[in-house]
Amino acid sequence: MRDLVRNKFVRGAYALAVLALTVNALRLLSPRLKGQEAGQIRSVPYSVVLQLTTHKASGESSPVVAYVTQAVRSDGSFALRIQDIPHGQLQRILNFADGKKVTVNDTGNATTTTFGTPGTAVNWQRDPSSNCLRSLAGQPMASYAEILDGEEMVSGYRAVKVRAPSQGATWWFAPDYGCAEVKSVFSFPDGQSTEKELVSLVPGEPSPDLYAVPANYREMSYSANALLSEPPGKSVNPSCARKLAQMDASYFAHRSR
Repeated sequence: MRDLVRNKFVRGAYALAVLALTVNALRLLSPRLKGQEAGQIRSVPYSVVLQLTTHKASGESSPVVAYVTQAVRSDGSFALRIQDIPHGQLQRILNFADGKKVTVNDTGNATTTTFGTPGTAVNWQRDPSSNCLRSLAGQPMASYAEILDGEEMVSGYRAVKVRAPSQGATWWFAPDYGCAEVKSVFSFPDGQSTEKELVSLVPGEPSPDLYAVPANYREMSYSANALLSEPPGKSVNPSCARKLAQMDASYFAHRSR
């Protein structure tokens, strides 16, 4: 019985973790900000790996449910890789400086590709000179308020603490390393939370493998790609279904130049 309860907790923990990661991923894919010509990208290249755990309101913590890799190239291209530990799945989101965006399902051998305006990487990368509160384009990073809450040392790195009270989110960014995320906490109304903690931070150009898209992967819509990671016959909840429908509409409008 104890193992059954723990397995249910791990599954619930993973669901919370995916929700928190999806919120961030959708921010990267969303055309919320108008494209601005970069002129010259001032990105600081780095690769950071964080481990994701969840915490119940009672204080009980899950094992590590995912490893999250975030990387930025000097041209502004961004890569997010999520390694799902409980289910053995691997997915990536790639935002290239030329406007190409690819969701890569490395477990299902599938891609979802759209094309946007070149030179918009400055819109979704944080500017170290603003204490990581604004983008390299000088704009707020989100439609909701983000607040600077001082500096702390996190795993040996100087970090600015940024809170978004309306989202229950707190991030710690390293301004000396291009605002690399070194820690974050998402708190939910039911008292549960997800936490990302630093595993490694490597300055310099990321591994090319993070950005590689195999030529033999199948191209498909967001919804078809997402369903590859779900058990056969499992239904998608209405909220996710609506979001996927919106993303599919964007996919069919922007899948070619």
